[in-house]
Amino acid sequence: MALTRTVDLLLAGVEDGLHLGAQLYVSVDGRTVADAAVGNATTTSAMTSDTITVWMSLTKGITAVAVAQIWEKGQIEIDDPVGDHLPEFGARGKACLTFRHLLTHTAGIGPVDVAWSEASWEEIVAGICDARLREDWVPGRRARYDVANAWFVLAEVVLRKRGMAFDSYVHQEVFDPLEMPNCSLSMDLSTYEARKDRIGLMYNTAAETPEPSHYSVDLDRTIGKCVPGGSGRGPARELGRFYEMLLGKGRLDGKTILLPQTVEAITSRHRTGLKDEILGHVVDMGLGFYVNSNIYGKESVPYGFGRYASPRAFGNAGYQSSIAFVDPDASLVVVCIFNGTPGEDAHQIRNRETNSAVYEDLDLT
Repeated sequence: MALTRTVDLLLAGVEDGLHLGAQLYVSVDGRTVADAAVGNATTTSAMTSDTITVWMSLTKGITAVAVAQIWEKGQIEIDDPVGDHLPEFGARGKACLTFRHLLTHTAGIGPVDVAWSEASWEEIVAGICDARLREDWVPGRRARYDVANAWFVLAEVVLRKRGMAFDSYVHQEVFDPLEMPNCSLSMDLSTYEARKDRIGLMYNTAAETPEPSHYSVDLDRTIGKCVPGGSGRGPARELGRFYEMLLGKGRLDGKTILLPQTVEAITSRHRTGLKDEILGHVVDMGLGFYVNSNIYGKESVPYGFGRYASPRAFGNAGYQSSIAFVDPDASLVVVCIFNGTPGEDAHQIRNRETNSAVYEDLDLT
């Protein structure tokens, strides 16, 4: 089944300079209906379905599932104070913060004094643990999208509970069982060299001339750095397997990585009716996932799933560039990754129109 209107929009975005290229993966009832690529992955290479694209904050869904796995094992409870499991995190007013607060972006961790690009994992975690709670912040009553802080803390707890580096844990417990061999949160040098020709870049297309964004520069030095809220990479089709697992309530091709009740729990509404101080809009959240927030304005909600998504739709988004979601009522999985950040307004229009076109092409409106 051809998604003609949707692909035409991807191509129009290339012509309009919103992105150099894009990947689109769509499935219904676990059956692939689109595995498409348009345009370029870099200024010198074509985008293909095998290109290893930049996920940015789509990575947060992976980390949320890793946390859910240790929750299932009884190693944490969602309403435990995080400091009970990571004692140094409880300092400077943060003793009250729970895993629920971190996963719903209501924790209010204050500014962190760390050189992000140069610091080691241990230095970053220590810096976050030393940060103060934001002034006048009431956890759970205010919302502020957390780009990185909470996700390092969550990953550090997984690391300590499971006794291995977080990126290694994700490979072993998420990517390997779901057969996502080209996906990673970091790459060692030999893997990077083997995949180098297939790695796509992210471009700042809001600039007069598209230029590689800070997510794409100096990969020889930064590709080995795991950022649990933003360093994921891989083909859209493989990330689609992760969301098909969630649609199948934790199972895919006979392999189970989460219990059905756990999937229900993390993809239900845990934060409702709060205006996000970063996103500038009321957005509902599950535990690490956006939940369809069209009730607050289907033409204005940022990083949404399009005009026709059902109330139960959930997923994740990457900064001005990507969306991945499940609509259980339509048995639909969509992953769309653009390699250009054209500015918030332009991206929100692009995102909304593309997701809506998927529904129109599939007669799901």
